Amino acid sequence: NTDMKKLLTIMGVAVLAVSAQAAEDTLKNHADGLILVSDKYTGAGEWGYFLGHNHHEQQQFAEKYYVDDHVHVLGVAVHLTGTVTNTDNEAYCRAFEVEADGLPGAELEHGHMDFGDLDLAGGVNIILFHDEAHVEDSFFVSFDLGDYAHGGQEGDTIGVYYAPDGSRNSADLARFGRNVIQEHGHGSANWSDVYSQSFLNLATHLAIYPIVEFEDHHNNIKQVAGKTLAVAAPYPNPAAGS
Repeated sequence: NTDMKKLLTIMGVAVLAVSAQAAEDTLKNHADGLILVSDKYTGAGEWGYFLGHNHHEQQQFAEKYYVDDHVHVLGVAVHLTGTVTNTDNEAYCRAFEVEADGLPGAELEHGHMDFGDLDLAGGVNIILFHDEAHVEDSFFVSFDLGDYAHGGQEGDTIGVYYAPDGSRNSADLARFGRNVIQEHGHGSANWSDVYSQSFLNLATHLAIYPIVEFEDHHNNIKQVAGKTLAVAAPYPNPAAGS
């Protein structure tokens, strides 16, 4: 289909870019070589993942990225784990502006994938946006499970992978809203900072990576960043032993 052809085209361009240019920029906030994790609740009356479906009814998880120039965001690569019963339910990935308070603002673009098509073994899920998002300075990308507080996802337990707690350096901890959680609510989106406003206090970066094009203003050529799709083969396999 059209989306698959577009995906294959993007992946092909990415491979060419890797071989043709040095990777000076990356949109993966954590260091390479980390073992990604996705911890689960184990207490009485608790269920689900720290960042995913859980008894707190948290539904969306986002990571903030900073860029030095105009960037085109094509979609999101995300690592997931868990189980699915309702295969026709849809997960969304979104791009957001950054509000003055450091939290997600207006949605810029989104794409979606059926739960049944998600790789839940730790491999990469590539969810393309319907159209590219144009960003400058900073932006968020998210993984959205949807509102399951009122039912419809019984038997689904999906978790988002993230870098080990403590892997986010102390200098970066001063950046409010580096990664955030959207709680269930009935009004405007209720976002909270993972490190400073949630009881988790995780000093981490989420395995939610934007797929981007940087615009070269010198020759007016757009190129896919060299290391953008390096997340396709995380090392070690994040599903092993976790």
